[in-house]
Amino acid sequence: MRLLALTLLVWTLSTPLTFAQPSFDCTLASQVAEKVICGSKELSQLDQKITQRYLDTLESAQDDITSLRQTQRQWLMERNKCEYGFDCILQQSLQRLRELNSSYSEPFSWGGVLRQSPSLDAARVGSTYERQPITVLAQQSEYWNGYPWFKVVANGLQAYQWGGIICDPSMPDKTYCEE
Repeated sequence: MRLLALTLLVWTLSTPLTFAQPSFDCTLASQVAEKVICGSKELSQLDQKITQRYLDTLESAQDDITSLRQTQRQWLMERNKCEYGFDCILQQSLQRLRELNSSYSEPFSWGGVLRQSPSLDAARVGSTYERQPITVLAQQSEYWNGYPWFKVVANGLQAYQWGGIICDPSMPDKTYCEE
């Protein structure tokens, strides 16, 4: 029994503690705020989310890449001024994530039926799940309940979906984006 307890103790002490990794290499962290992030699971996970959203936004940005990069650098400088302030880093990071989320403009479906043509009477050819990314190809001339139909690509299919179950932030008057 003692041998088992001793073995467990040695194994526990020799197993390194692991935290969620931020988007950067902690061994290269040069700023105090970066070191604080490396020591916090919560801040590391938030840093990962910010970086992923930033990269997604950068990928979908068409004209404003320079401005987006400049804004990200400015935010990093502001965040780094927090130094040891966990709450300051947390608030700066949450604010940046909100900004990136509001500027991210990938169209998605709220979930619903894909149709063969732009009509509720058209044959069903597939469906989308809630918040599934889609590609909007073209707005159609047909409307229903105040929203137009759109030709979309989802699940590898070209089909039609009604604008009332699509969110495309670049077309706020023609799609439904309210939570």
